[in-house]
Amino acid sequence: MSFLKLWICCLLGLLTACGGGGGSAGVPTGSASPSNFIVNAPSTLTLPIGQSANYAITGGKAPYAVTTSAPDVAKVLVNGSELLIAALKKGTTNVVVSPSGGGASYSISVEVIESSQALQVQAPDAISLIPSNVVEYSISGGSPPYRATVGNVNVAAVSIQSGMLKIQALSIGITAVQVFDANNNKVEKSVSVLNSIGPVLFSTAPSSLTMVAGSNNTFSVGGGLPPYTATSSNSTVMNVGVSGNTLTVSAYSEGLADLILKDAAGTSVSISGTVPPSSVVPLFTNAPATLTLQSTGGARDFVIGGGKAPYTAQSGNPASVRVSVTGTVLAVTPASDGTASVTVTDATGAQKTFNVTVVSGGSSTTALFTTAPTTLSISPNSTLTFAIGGGTAPYAAATSNQQVVNASVAGTQLTLAAPSGATGAANVVITDASGGKITVVVTASSAATTTLSLSASILSLPVNTPGSVRIIGGAPPYTVTSAIPSALSVSPSTLTTAGEFTLTPLLLSVLDVTVVDSAGVSAKVNVTITAGTLGIRMAPSNLTISENFANQTINLTLVGQSAGDYRIFSSDVSRIQVVTPVRSDGVIELTTAGSAALGVASDTDVTITVVDSQNRIATSVITVRNN
Repeated sequence: MSFLKLWICCLLGLLTACGGGGGSAGVPTGSASPSNFIVNAPSTLTLPIGQSANYAITGGKAPYAVTTSAPDVAKVLVNGSELLIAALKKGTTNVVVSPSGGGASYSISVEVIESSQALQVQAPDAISLIPSNVVEYSISGGSPPYRATVGNVNVAAVSIQSGMLKIQALSIGITAVQVFDANNNKVEKSVSVLNSIGPVLFSTAPSSLTMVAGSNNTFSVGGGLPPYTATSSNSTVMNVGVSGNTLTVSAYSEGLADLILKDAAGTSVSISGTVPPSSVVPLFTNAPATLTLQSTGGARDFVIGGGKAPYTAQSGNPASVRVSVTGTVLAVTPASDGTASVTVTDATGAQKTFNVTVVSGGSSTTALFTTAPTTLSISPNSTLTFAIGGGTAPYAAATSNQQVVNASVAGTQLTLAAPSGATGAANVVITDASGGKITVVVTASSAATTTLSLSASILSLPVNTPGSVRIIGGAPPYTVTSAIPSALSVSPSTLTTAGEFTLTPLLLSVLDVTVVDSAGVSAKVNVTITAGTLGIRMAPSNLTISENFANQTINLTLVGQSAGDYRIFSSDVSRIQVVTPVRSDGVIELTTAGSAALGVASDTDVTITVVDSQNRIATSVITVRNN
């Protein structure tokens, strides 16, 4: 039995073969001395029923052993150098980890509590499907295990696998689907299975599409029988892909390509793609003029655009810096200490050059530190990030109470996330590979200061079509900076209070706009500037918001020759609703739902569609990001 299957069995408490008596050993490795034995876990730990936690074990002599005083309260396992603890039922237990041969041990006092989260199913209240469709939704909160029932087994079939509700549409009709937890708490959803005969397959892309090399465009897909697929007859000229109801077209090099969009029934729509022989945009890359990388770090990716594809790149010192190009992506990889001049060249011979310095990574003479204060407050359902440095990488973090705050580390970034309804205090312990330790006391409170954030983290804007971004929270005044001012201007560049600033795209590019508040906290929005298309369109055409962006306003702007008599639709009114029709200035006002309805189990797209009296269509895809 694989370790993954074994661990799932232990979570469910179905097998006694998960490590008889509540303990198990790992794989022999490591030092014979227990003097440097470290378990990267808090000495006291609170877990809600159904949740688990894992911690690294270093030093000492493997295999490591683990025992629990109450196997029915928490299940414990050691997999190599990793300790895993799963909460089974309410109670307390003492978990002891020790290296082979004894000489050292580490004790963890574990309290298992009832989940404070109400039973939730991340699905709309009314679900519409066509026969043979299969959808899955995440289940959370309540008290596992979960079970599901369906009112009419002829209309739909339901099952629960790994915390996911699976619904399969069988035949035309309407039925109720109910999900229960172990305490018989219930969530009910309505499922309608509709006639599969609907509108014919269509796309908002024109039948003849011309794009400059290095640009990207998105269009809506609908009708027919989902799911959709798309292919290109010449992917070196134009490539195409479909995600849900969004068709993405990328132009790479001069030439012609036939793009074919198909639905599941085999119906197809053809698009003739053309990339003209020259680009009006000069060669560019969003790599900085001077770049410093650590020799122990990984590759950094940058965008190449403009000029004439295909692109190539060359390093003046491959022993220190290696480079490669895939399409419009430039990868820069540090190899050893030194400097190198990197030159990007297009098909016409045009060049862009920047300098790279590689410095030694690994151990630091600086003591372990973090930019997080020793005590801080965090509001429920919010996230804070801080830097970690010094000491000896890699770094790790553990929390004493996941009901108050969750802690994670990615490289040199510490992320603290408070769940919905969080209250109380917890200790977050940050450690490095040499045993250095910092403790941050975190208090969850609805009165905590709101951290700096932006109304969007990703935007797509056509050339010469302005968009706006709103600043939320943080400490004023704010400074707004564009990474490439010649490609994208921002106004105003300084704001004395939280509010909106305008972005004006000038050239095809991909870049970051950075906002810094008076406390030095920064937030970024990544902007892709695309070639404009004829007809009507919305700006921004793509944006990404956090699932925490609840009860907020979003403004979209309709651009193009007015035809009047607009009809506006949201693909998911339970999350994002249209508040006003198209105003005289072209603005459409939207509002997001409350935190419970806006929350998502994974990144979810909501498409806003406008149809005018000439049946021209404009769309904007709003991605609700799972935090």
